[in-house]
Amino acid sequence: MKNILFVLAAAAFFQACKSGTEANLQANFFIRYEQLEKKLRAEATFKSLSENQDSASQVSSGNVFFLGKQMTPHDLPGGVIRYEFEQIRTLEPDLDFRWQEGGTAKTSIAQVGEILDFKIQGDVVKKTGFILTFTGKPLAATEKLVLAFTDSQNQPVNVEMAGPTETPGVVVQPDKLAPLALGTASLYLVRTSQESRIEKGTEILLQTEFYTERQFFIVE
Repeated sequence: MKNILFVLAAAAFFQACKSGTEANLQANFFIRYEQLEKKLRAEATFKSLSENQDSASQVSSGNVFFLGKQMTPHDLPGGVIRYEFEQIRTLEPDLDFRWQEGGTAKTSIAQVGEILDFKIQGDVVKKTGFILTFTGKPLAATEKLVLAFTDSQNQPVNVEMAGPTETPGVVVQPDKLAPLALGTASLYLVRTSQESRIEKGTEILLQTEFYTERQFFIVE
């Protein structure tokens, strides 16, 4: 599910974003954090928005960094280079990408919406739904919360809740629970964010994902 979430959401997001006339380069950044394994992963690709230059000539391949660590380049079809980073570590509030663009040092700071813990209030009853609260900031307008269930028949059921929310939690209506089989089920949360902004001549497209640990409960 993790790869599917990123590929589908990223394709729709990046296709929908239109660069402004003031941007010469488009930087696509992706960050994922997995709470259980404490695994932090980041990816970066660059696309030239200038008719006179390609991205390879604008970005120096040996000078793309994440949290001060040099990212590993991988050649993709079409002359695209994807830079990757993966490390076991705690999640920091500010995560920085740094690169050389046309000889100029550039920096972009990102944050990942964190969920320290979550709790289902009361029982999970298909006829009435339930309230889910979590420890963290309320969802922003750029965020979504995916409830990733696996029911007693080992069938995945994903429920997507869009931000913004006033409090750190969501109300799950009965119709969202209809596909779940009765019995023991598990649940983990995926907090996602997608945003676009212009920073000093570079269009920044940022997607983040935070995966919580899994919890078990009874569906009634």
